[in-house]
Amino acid sequence: MKTLKRSLLATAAILAMGTQAHAAQGQTSVSFNFPNIVILHYVSDVTFDIPATVLGGADQAVNEGTGGTFTTLTGNTGMALTINQTLNGFLGAANNAWAVRGITTSGNIQVSIASTSLSATNGTSTVAMSNLQVSDGTNTAQTITVPAPGFAGANAVFGNVLMTLDFSGVTVAGTHTGATYTVTATAI
Repeated sequence: MKTLKRSLLATAAILAMGTQAHAAQGQTSVSFNFPNIVILHYVSDVTFDIPATVLGGADQAVNEGTGGTFTTLTGNTGMALTINQTLNGFLGAANNAWAVRGITTSGNIQVSIASTSLSATNGTSTVAMSNLQVSDGTNTAQTITVPAPGFAGANAVFGNVLMTLDFSGVTVAGTHTGATYTVTATAI
């Protein structure tokens, strides 16, 4: 009976050990490493429809004052004809021509503009562009810095392209083509 008692106690002890919960835990740190990501939205074609009013109106007759006396058919001895309309120095603006979004280590994106062709032509008629700049409404320059707003499209930073236009070489009505600019967005 002693043996039976010992066997029952040993069995009870073994069963008691098997029902005890044994657990091991390990905590894991999780990290996410993102590279600089810049997304540039832009328009690939811009057409400025120049209204006649920019150049003083449509077909016009301009009275420049009293004329002089013509002494020959090839000369003009007294009439000083001056055109008061300056044909250069017009400001062209392509509003919302670009937008950027993304993430950078500095929290900023650099936006710049350059051109490979500053002239638009129609035969020998030419429109010249100069002083190309980008603007976010606060900063305007050839290169500006804007905040990196993350990935959400609703947070994108929108911007304009500004340029000075010279119409003094325009001699033909119609579309003048060939001028180009490039907007570049860089993680900084």
